[in-house]
Amino acid sequence: MRIILLFQAILFFASDLSAQRNYVPAVITTLQGDSLRGFVDYRNWNTYPSEIRFKRSLADVNDQHFGPGEIKGFRLAEPDATYISYQIKMDITRQDAQVLDRVIEREIQDTLVFLKVLTTTGNYNLYTYKDKHVRDHYLYDISGKPETMTELEYVKAYVSNSAGNGIFENKAYQKQLIELFKDCSSITKQASHVSYSEIDLLNLFLAYDDCKHPSDKPFVKKKEINRFVFGVMAGFSANSYNFTGESYSSFKGATYSSSSSPLIGGFMDILLGRKRRVFALHNELFYKEVKTSANGNEGATFKIGFSYLQLSTMIRYTYPKGIIRPFVNAGIANSFVISTKDNIRNRPSLGITDEAIEEPRKHEQSILAGAGVFVYRFSIEGRYATSNGFSPYATNSTKVNSIQLIAGYRF
Repeated sequence: MRIILLFQAILFFASDLSAQRNYVPAVITTLQGDSLRGFVDYRNWNTYPSEIRFKRSLADVNDQHFGPGEIKGFRLAEPDATYISYQIKMDITRQDAQVLDRVIEREIQDTLVFLKVLTTTGNYNLYTYKDKHVRDHYLYDISGKPETMTELEYVKAYVSNSAGNGIFENKAYQKQLIELFKDCSSITKQASHVSYSEIDLLNLFLAYDDCKHPSDKPFVKKKEINRFVFGVMAGFSANSYNFTGESYSSFKGATYSSSSSPLIGGFMDILLGRKRRVFALHNELFYKEVKTSANGNEGATFKIGFSYLQLSTMIRYTYPKGIIRPFVNAGIANSFVISTKDNIRNRPSLGITDEAIEEPRKHEQSILAGAGVFVYRFSIEGRYATSNGFSPYATNSTKVNSIQLIAGYRF
């Protein structure tokens, strides 16, 4: 029951966080070409919005909603990004690993959308669009001719036919680019093997502009990738205990009760690498507890409980594609006692009540390993941890083994 209540609290807290507004300075271009200065609710969109929330002033109680059919576009000040409105037909069928084991029906979208500008002022402009399945699309048009907007086509799907079953990959975009840049032979060679990624396609378009106009410097929208990611976490830990060593002879034969503990805190990810950012240093600071009781030799009883503040550092790998993105991590942790709740040994045969652990260790060290999944900004992880516990003696052990379930939300 406590676990159910805990996760209800986690979901409520995460939902409340996701509902918070983040208004940044922006300029909207109306259908008449006028500029409206104000603030747009920007959420570092995982999928591009079907409408935006706009305020003329942060003091305004109500906001206005604009879809791509109601404005020409908008520009954000932070991050520096420009979006335009455009209607285009696209294949938005899912292409992530979760669906590449079966045949699925193609999903076509033909509607007005917001496209993000990557580069303009060259012979061709490059745009990107992230659909509801978090799939990236790249499009281009001839400068000054928006009616020439064309998607660079890339299809990856599971097929089943008389020749067999398997994953089919059609890199039609490479042929499109070869034809588009055919007047620069050095660029067509690059186009024949360019990957379907923002940085590689952007570099290719810039290289073509340099080939055609060596003295010009095209306007480029650099992709904003935050190196630091912050978030909150909560969960629980199921703990078991093992006492060994001569100093704990009175503990021998005892059965130590397992316990559960809340885990509540925050984290900071430091993203590594320049392109895909699949590796990160995952750092956590959270509250936890350990507590156990037992009956030992000669009728002795024990009751032990400490609360800790734990600092963990792990290396994390995250699969970079899809709505559901698995991750694995491993590392070490250092925990520090912030309060002693119980540390009692009662020996009725001797009429003595004293400390169960004399001068318990204040600094605990752990090894951690876990795996989980991201779904948009939310995460859920299962983790195993083992620590050297609270024994102050080198020849004795109070090992604490933990199975943990942790939910997180990234800002």
